[in-house]
Amino acid sequence: SQPNTFIYYKPDETSTDNGVLQNYQWGINSRYPGNFRASPDCSVGIEFNRLTGNPLLIIKYAVSGSALVDDGTTTTAVGLWQIDANASRANNRLLYIMALNNFIIPCINYCTRNETTLNIIASCWTQGEADSNTLIRADNYQTELIRLFDALKTALSPYGVLSENYKPLITRIHNNFTVGTRPYLSTVRTALENVANYYGGQWINSDSYAVIADNTHWSNLGQEQHG
Repeated sequence: SQPNTFIYYKPDETSTDNGVLQNYQWGINSRYPGNFRASPDCSVGIEFNRLTGNPLLIIKYAVSGSALVDDGTTTTAVGLWQIDANASRANNRLLYIMALNNFIIPCINYCTRNETTLNIIASCWTQGEADSNTLIRADNYQTELIRLFDALKTALSPYGVLSENYKPLITRIHNNFTVGTRPYLSTVRTALENVANYYGGQWINSDSYAVIADNTHWSNLGQEQHG
């Protein structure tokens, strides 16, 4: 386990089990069991903890292959992150609402009940592959990501848990996708940079990180490089 580093997670995004804070165990919720930098949020967070010695809490929510932008037509079974996406076409899996109401707010309430003071300094965002497939998604990516972060800040402000220095931490998707597979990759990559800069936050260049055979997901080494 990672000392002084805690994770809040649940069995799945719709579970009625509100989860608990537990000491971060290597490989939790990971495609790469045994690797302690097992996902983008964990790899950055654990390195932050190592460098500063400050206690760290990671609220873990991820759904692979999900688009940010609702293109207005496609049924996307894995869900959409757009804050006002069409619920019927998304099979009621509105991922922003689910992450907020099923993960983030329950975690805040859990900490409040247990007299644990939170100071949320960043939201990690590592996404963009699905939106690189179509022009309408790529062209609207920047606007929708700003709307998502603004909505999150508005929703959490009443709880008094956001740091004065709260910023998004955005990992720009890497350049290993072929043009034929992700024809609008450059548009999304630029949007990710622009959104980070819009908030005065940080964006991370992941182009050199090691990936597995699918040229999409980082290997164990890639996770280490990200941290």
